[in-house]
Amino acid sequence: GGFIALSQPLLPRNLARVLNLANGSISISGATKTVSRDEFEKHSVELDERSILLSINGTIGNLALYQGEGIILGKSAAYINSGTRINRLFLYHFLRSEIVRIYFSSELTGTTIHNLSLKSIRNTPTLVPPLAEQVAIAKFVSNKDSEFELAIRRTNRSISLLSEYRTALISAAVTGKIDVRDVGV
Repeated sequence: GGFIALSQPLLPRNLARVLNLANGSISISGATKTVSRDEFEKHSVELDERSILLSINGTIGNLALYQGEGIILGKSAAYINSGTRINRLFLYHFLRSEIVRIYFSSELTGTTIHNLSLKSIRNTPTLVPPLAEQVAIAKFVSNKDSEFELAIRRTNRSISLLSEYRTALISAAVTGKIDVRDVGV
């Protein structure tokens, strides 16, 4: 289980597994399992622009900001609705923090497949600065995340290009297209 998702309003819903929660969003593909409309209506909960989705079974702590996807939650996922006193993006970043991950780890049950209880989520110690400060913090962290993601993409691209260059250089040396006999190491 994980999420049940709707790809189009009148079609059966798709099951979006917890593995589909990454980088703050839900990924639904053609391989996603489906359930009937009756199942969807029986198990759906009200999600809105305040909702954050959290994996609570197996892979713990993957998060996504709900963006209007037609989904219902399976037993491997929970949702948190931010209230009027807490900014959703601030809460999202707070839930991603190391201190929350440590807390969640201390609350896990199960030996083979870990589980995080809804009670543990409800009891998560939460820092709530004034709303204006939350917005500023969330904006700052989001901007830093974007900078890090760009640096990671650039680094991965550089690694890929260097790997291609290395392969081409070895190939050229082996086939005699370049002379490496006098190259010092």
